[in-house]
Amino acid sequence: MKKIISFVLAAVMALSLVSCGKKEDGGKIVLRVDSWPDKDTAPKDYEMMMDAKARFEEKYPNIVIEPDTWRFSVDSFLPKAAANQLPDILYIPFTEVDKVVDAGYAEDLTEYMNKYKYTDNLDEDILDLVTRDNKIYMIPSSAYALGLMANLDIFKEAGEVNENGVIEFPKTFDELGALAGRIKKKTGKPGFILPTVKNCGGWHFMPIAWAFGTKFMEQENGKWVAKFSSPECEAALQFVKDLKWKYDALPDNMFIDNTEGFKLLASEQGAMWLCDPGTSTLKHCVRTYGMNKDSISVGLLPAGPAGRYTLMGGSLFMIPKGTDPEKIDAAFKWLNFRGLGFEVPDEEWESYRKDLEGYVEDGVPVLDRVLFSVWKSGDKIEKENEIRAEYANVNMDNFREFMEFKDIEIKPEEPVCCQELYALLDNCIQAVIEDKNADVHKLLADAANDFQINYLDNVK
Repeated sequence: MKKIISFVLAAVMALSLVSCGKKEDGGKIVLRVDSWPDKDTAPKDYEMMMDAKARFEEKYPNIVIEPDTWRFSVDSFLPKAAANQLPDILYIPFTEVDKVVDAGYAEDLTEYMNKYKYTDNLDEDILDLVTRDNKIYMIPSSAYALGLMANLDIFKEAGEVNENGVIEFPKTFDELGALAGRIKKKTGKPGFILPTVKNCGGWHFMPIAWAFGTKFMEQENGKWVAKFSSPECEAALQFVKDLKWKYDALPDNMFIDNTEGFKLLASEQGAMWLCDPGTSTLKHCVRTYGMNKDSISVGLLPAGPAGRYTLMGGSLFMIPKGTDPEKIDAAFKWLNFRGLGFEVPDEEWESYRKDLEGYVEDGVPVLDRVLFSVWKSGDKIEKENEIRAEYANVNMDNFREFMEFKDIEIKPEEPVCCQELYALLDNCIQAVIEDKNADVHKLLADAANDFQINYLDNVK
C-alpha cells in the first residue's frame, strides 16, 4: 500500500465532555451501534444484521446491541458530539481523523487495540493514520480506491467491446473523452457521468486534476497556500469542459450527486463513472437499482500528462471520549464477532460464508479476492480470499484491470479543508458545463483566491 500522507485538518474547538457512562438494561451492557440498515429501504441488510445481533447476544448474554440508523455526516456529527449524543461506536471517514481527535471527541483506544492484537497486525500506513502522540484513537475498518466503473450492456450496444465481449478501458483521459463521445453518438446515452453538486463533483475531479499535474495546496513557512490556479489545473478543468462541448459525452441533467450517478449507471442511462467498486457499491447497484451483476465492469482511472492517479479513502470506527471501559471492550467484541477484527472466531467464518451466499442468491457480484485491506498480508487476508474464491460469481475478466492495480499512484484526499475545496470545485465544474464560453483561467483563479481567504488563511 502506498504511503498515506497524514491529514492535517486543523480545527480547534473548545468543548466540555460529559462522561459516557455505562447504559444498563437489567445489569447488561447496552452498546449502541450506528449505521444500522433501515428495515424498509434495505430489508436484506437489515435481516442480516438482526441475525448477527441475535447470535452475538446469545454468545455474550451480558451485552445488548442497540441499533442506531444514524450515520456520519459532516453536518450532523459536530452537533451530536457537542450534545454527547453520539452512538457508542460509529463510522467516520479517513478525512475526519484530525478534526475529531483535535477536538477531543475520540477515546484513546491504545489499550484495547493492543489487547485484541490490532496494533501489531495493521498495515503500518493505516496505523499511522489513526495514531497521535503514540496513542491510537480510531479502529481501521476498510480502505478503497476509486476505479472507472462501466455498464457493459451500453458498451456492447455501442460495439465498444473486444472479441471476448470485454471492455478495453481507456488508457488516457483523451481516450476516455473520445470513447464517451462515441458511445453517446451511437446509443444516445451519456458516455460519462460526472457529478456536479453536494461536493461530489469536486471529489471526482480530484484524481483527474492530479493526473494533469495539479497541486491543490502546499505548506510555505508553516502556512497553507492554495496552488490550483495553475496551467495544470486549467488543463484538467478544460478536459471537463471538453466532455460537454467537444465530445458531447455528459448527461443533459446538470445537477448530479453520487446517488443520481449510481442510478444513471445502474439503470443503463450512463456508460461510465468514477466510484469505489467495493462490495457496498456493487450491492447497492444490484439491490437498490436492479442492475444485473454481469453488466458491471471496472477498470483503472486513465492517465493524464502527469501520470495515472487514484484517490484513496476509507472508514474507521470511533468510540466517543469518556465511554465506559466495559462498553469499549464490548465494542471490540462486537467488531471481532462481525469479522472486522484481526482475530475472527471460527464461527464467524461461517457467518462470512453466509453473507456471501446471500449475495450470490441476490445476484450481487462476489469477486474472487479482496483488493484493499487495512491489515498486513497474512492469514486473515488469505482466509478471506480462499472463501471468496469459492463464491465468486462473475467473469473476473470484467474486473481484471482494476484487480491487478498496476502502474497507478494512490493518494489520500487533500490535507486541509477538503470538503470546502470540493464545494468550490463543484462551482467550477457547473460553470464550464453550463457555459461554452466559460473562462477556465478566471474560474480557478477566483476559486483559489476564495479558498485561500475564506479557509486556508483560517487554518492554525
